[in-house]
Amino acid sequence: MVYDSLAGRDSIVQEYFWCSLFADVKSALTEAEDLKISHQYDDDKRGRVMSLYIMAFSTIPFGNLFAGALAEKIGASYTLTIAGIFCILGSVFFAKQLPTLK
Repeated sequence: MVYDSLAGRDSIVQEYFWCSLFADVKSALTEAEDLKISHQYDDDKRGRVMSLYIMAFSTIPFGNLFAGALAEKIGASYTLTIAGIFCILGSVFFAKQLPTLK
């Protein structure tokens, strides 16, 4: 997305400006989301919720690293297909577990 919006720009200063602007906006949105989550739950449950949130989102770079390595070996379209299959399988698994979680 960032690279597409920078296509055709001549100046490295403009590219740096737009990249830093996108990064600042993303950082601000992440901080707002963290604040909302941390204040949305009661004190006795906040630690559990925040630990799950941090565990889920702190592993994203490792998944990106793995997906990039896999895409180099087999190609991006096959990598996205495999990721989509895993998402569908995970959704089916959790959908079957949902009645027991209630």
